[in-house]
Amino acid sequence: MDPTRDEVLQMQPHTAFKDAPHFATALKARVDYLVSLDRRHMIEIREQVYADLGLRILLPAELLDEIRRR
Repeated sequence: MDPTRDEVLQMQPHTAFKDAPHFATALKARVDYLVSLDRRHMIEIREQVYADLGLRILLPAELLDEIRRR
């Protein structure tokens, strides 16, 4: 499910250029979570990304905790 060029460009205000395709793909696929180890470009901005886009970004360990709670 590849994002279009326009979908990627729409993500640039929300993240680093290199991560815009990941955000666009996650939103297009309507994922529940985007899992990343990229603390600088994704984890540090996750609260704002969730507020702006509704996209939850988690560390792998946080996803495991989320799964265990279900």
